[in-house]
Amino acid sequence: MTMPSTRAVHVYHNAFEDEMRYVASIIVSSRMPMDEVLDKVYQDTNTIHQPWVKNESVVLSAAVEEAGGCRSTSRGDRINIVEAGGGSIWYEVATFGFDRIVAPI
Repeated sequence: MTMPSTRAVHVYHNAFEDEMRYVASIIVSSRMPMDEVLDKVYQDTNTIHQPWVKNESVVLSAAVEEAGGCRSTSRGDRINIVEAGGGSIWYEVATFGFDRIVAPI
């Protein structure tokens, strides 16, 4: 059995909302180290050189696409990394870096 060469990463905004909401997904290499995955997701869902919703690596949720965009990822937002075996790991954006958390949903 071969392992998938990619894995899905889902971004949920939680910092300023009344309830957590799914905003985007990014597909990354399954060989990418976890710290690089988190850094890539954070960078790709922040407006740096252009609105982040225009980044080619990002697949927007239907709600974000319909609204024409949303804010950048911030402290308190959550990232769900889906593992090849079907499980997932959750992180919350911290003041500096990311904190691993228990699955919120």
